Amino acid sequence: MKLKTLLLAAALTSAFASAHALTVTTSPVSTDSNVVRNPCGLAAATGVGTTIFGCLNDDHAQLVQFTSDESLVYNGGQASIAASDELFSRVSISLDGSDQMSVVELNIDASVDGFVTFSDGVNTSAAFALDGNGENRFGITGPFDTLTFVTYTGLPGNLVESDIVADLKQVRLSEQTAVIPEPETYALMLAGLGAMGFVARRRKQRAS
Repeated sequence: MKLKTLLLAAALTSAFASAHALTVTTSPVSTDSNVVRNPCGLAAATGVGTTIFGCLNDDHAQLVQFTSDESLVYNGGQASIAASDELFSRVSISLDGSDQMSVVELNIDASVDGFVTFSDGVNTSAAFALDGNGENRFGITGPFDTLTFVTYTGLPGNLVESDIVADLKQVRLSEQTAVIPEPETYALMLAGLGAMGFVARRRKQRAS
């Protein structure tokens, strides 16, 4: 009975996770995304550091947070972000508040050929190729609280995280204030909960 319960719990977790899986394309995916701009008149200290803030072009009160393991700095008006030591390998993007992001679009300027993965903290994408001689545009669909990308060099199956990002630019995003699971997800969750309740009752009857 314990095995059945564990299997049912795993099925529920899988069904819920699938409703939140991120999708990555190598082109913009949204026409109504807001442009993320530079610090928008915020204190200068928010424009340099391992965590820096931008804002949305149509809502300067909505801050967008960029975090890395290296010191970041803004370049230009639209969100164009570089590392203080010129190259970096990872950045996490999130909204400063309770809202989630439904879409993030960005352009990674790589210094050499490599690869990039995207993660929402639960799901991680496959590795996408980066062209060291051109623009690398991506559209990532959530929803998610945080989106993190990591860059690598090497060959598939033997990738090594590497500082190859010259800058991150043309960042756009769409907000999502609430996540509403699809009807199929509710059905799967209810069916799983019902089955788990049935198993629990059977166990209780056999124990009495």
